[in-house]
Amino acid sequence: MGSSLKSRVKILALTLIFGLSSVLLLSACEKDQTDETVVNSSTTSTTETTTVETTVPTEPGLSTRLPIEDMTDERYADLSNEPMSWWYRVPEPLYEGVRAGIDDDIAALISKYDGIWQRPAGKKQVYITMDEGYEMEGATPLILDTAKEKDFKIHFFITAGYIEDESELVQRMVDEGHIVCNHSVWHKNGPKCLEEEGVAGYIEEINGANETFRNLTGEDFAPFFRPPEGGYSERALAVARDLGYYDVFWSFAYRDWVADEQPDPDEAMDKIMGQLHDGSVLLLHANSRTNAQILGELVDRIRAEGYTIGSLLDELDEIEGRTSSAAGDSEPQPGEIETPETPVVTTAETVAETETQPPETTAEVEDSSYEESPAEEVPQEDSSSDDALSSGTYVVKENDTLWDIATNLYPSEDPIDMMTAIAAANGEDSYEEMYIFEGEPIQLP
Repeated sequence: MGSSLKSRVKILALTLIFGLSSVLLLSACEKDQTDETVVNSSTTSTTETTTVETTVPTEPGLSTRLPIEDMTDERYADLSNEPMSWWYRVPEPLYEGVRAGIDDDIAALISKYDGIWQRPAGKKQVYITMDEGYEMEGATPLILDTAKEKDFKIHFFITAGYIEDESELVQRMVDEGHIVCNHSVWHKNGPKCLEEEGVAGYIEEINGANETFRNLTGEDFAPFFRPPEGGYSERALAVARDLGYYDVFWSFAYRDWVADEQPDPDEAMDKIMGQLHDGSVLLLHANSRTNAQILGELVDRIRAEGYTIGSLLDELDEIEGRTSSAAGDSEPQPGEIETPETPVVTTAETVAETETQPPETTAEVEDSSYEESPAEEVPQEDSSSDDALSSGTYVVKENDTLWDIATNLYPSEDPIDMMTAIAAANGEDSYEEMYIFEGEPIQLP
């Protein structure tokens, strides 16, 4: 009898425990289902109305365009993953507010996926963006102090590692109202990541950084993503856009990220102000001592020229204005944002600049320097090329770039190959690490 009673008590206790566990599990499932419904609300709306929409974040935050489970390798298989590196044409003449330029096909591709590299002219605004993967000698606190003193906001693009290592600084960015944005987990090149790890790997590279940021701050990143190394492809642009991000490139950058090769402050100021233009997206690195030193004066001079410091977050309505309803009843294609009613547009300013004057062409990329030949060759009667080739030595001229030298001296050869060969002839491992100075000789291969 006693044994039977004990058995019944055990059975009753197990039943109560099982029942309570079921209630808790059901509650958790309902919460997950509710959260999922909230996250995918814009996607549900898209399916029902055949309209491609991204809800404007309020705090700021993200609104995914597609459920993650729909973002498969097969979905993006028809989009090119040919790797490209960001570059732009340096405006010329300097100090006249001329806007930077890019080729029309690149402008069309970036516009197709709502990418940002230079905002439309007319507002007299510039946008300060700063990339951050590690802290160096207290540069970021000084930058934040300056921003607070001068009352302007910075777009900080930060990696997951930076969030983990510098949590107090990241929280300060948020508390002081800066626009904190995604720069990935491991700073992987987008096309390379897609090639090696597939769409799922690239999604994790982007979403993983946002998760780290949310764990610290309780917020999502602002909906802006800066591709590491300036590397991109159409597939990479589409995946980031479907995750709710706008890829943000730039129309000014300079070599400021090398710790032991910091630019001279006066030269840095001269370079930035010389290329300043309406709608400019400035890429600076927050781990730069030089940038920390000159930032206050830089902002004063920008404002003295009649510009204001803008926020991309305040312009989401305009940025998203290029997105229209998709025709027909089909669901949006990977990253699709264009319709017959909304053709791809390249700015008149960019086209005009390319056609009216051959700008100095310098590609500025986050972790390397790329160069492209001018849009139009200017005939020059100069026998120095033949002399240089015969002597094996070339004396650098005013405004020469390594690309200019390679294309002028070796017009039938691949410029990248020849820049690499020139660098090797001068004891450099890479042309990206080679500096040239007016009046100084360099060895030719």
